[in-house]
Amino acid sequence: MSSARVVAIAALMILAAACSSSSTGPGGGGGCSGTNAAPALCDNKFSPSTITITAGNSVTWTWKGSNSHNVTFTSGSLNGVTSGSQTSGTFTQNFTTPGTYTFECTNHPGTMQGTVQVN
Repeated sequence: MSSARVVAIAALMILAAACSSSSTGPGGGGGCSGTNAAPALCDNKFSPSTITITAGNSVTWTWKGSNSHNVTFTSGSLNGVTSGSQTSGTFTQNFTTPGTYTFECTNHPGTMQGTVQVN
């Protein structure tokens, strides 16, 4: 096999891998990502869904998708605390006590879930 053909095949493989690893549809990629202290609400996922922080710090969720979502805590001392449903904006929660706090979007139960681990 000629070296030009090998290079062409390699280039096609790289292009195919790049196309298959990105998604611009609902819930996938498309620039909808967050960080540990600033997770994003995408359509329809939390990004990231597992957050680890130190007690005394806050987490601020940012709405980046177009669907209506909320952050509602379902365990511990924050059980029932909610951001309310919205399509844009932010929601900040301070965590003073170590523990694991579960949350979900009640508009999408069982689909959009996450945890905050406070050390």
